[in-house]
Parts: sequence; structure tokens; C-alpha cells
Amino acid sequence: LVQASLAASIGSQGSFMQVEKPTSGTAKIVKEGNKTYVELGSDFKTSTDGPDLKVIVAKQSKLPLHLKGVSYIKLAPLKNFTGKQRYEIPATVNLKEINTVGIWCEKFDATFGFAPLK
Repeated sequence: LVQASLAASIGSQGSFMQVEKPTSGTAKIVKEGNKTYVELGSDFKTSTDGPDLKVIVAKQSKLPLHLKGVSYIKLAPLKNFTGKQRYEIPATVNLKEINTVGIWCEKFDATFGFAPLK
């Protein structure tokens, strides 16, 4: 029974859509031990044309170019512009409220792309 209650959030995934810059590939929510992560797939790719890129999660299923007025949580700076990578989701975050993973340039408040999770 415990597994069924986790199924709604763990394992949800989506494909990136471009907003400001070409961004593609997949993102999913994975659990390992007692930690939960956003995992960008080996097919992940975003533009190298931006400083200060962050991985974020948000309640909205679509992210606008600018995040003013959007409820989101910054996970960490983007480690690589391509390839598989993981970012821990703090235990305080309600996974049921995460509907999107985004790649966001904090310096210019520009969403490069986002992946709606299903």
C-alpha cells in the first residue's frame, strides 16, 4: 500500500520544451534510499548561451519566460549543458505539488525550457 501512494509522484517524467533557448531531452523524479531527485536524462541538452543557469521545480505545468509571480523552488546550479545529471529535492518539498522541471537563467530571469511532468 505504501508503494501506491508514492507512485503518483515518483517516476513522473516529461520532455523539455523550449522557451527562450533550445532545450530538449527528458526529466524525471527518482527516489533512491530516502532521498528524491530530479534526474535529467542522457538525452538532455540546453543552450550554452547563458550564465547562471539553475534547475528549478514548480507547481505550474507551463513556465513563462519570466518567473515573476510564479511559485518555484531552486534546486541547484545546472552542472552540465548536456547529459544525465541529478539534483536533490529537499525533503521539505511536497512532491505532489511539483508539476514541472525548469532550466532557468537567474541573472536575466529567463526560462530556457521546461518539462511538464506526467
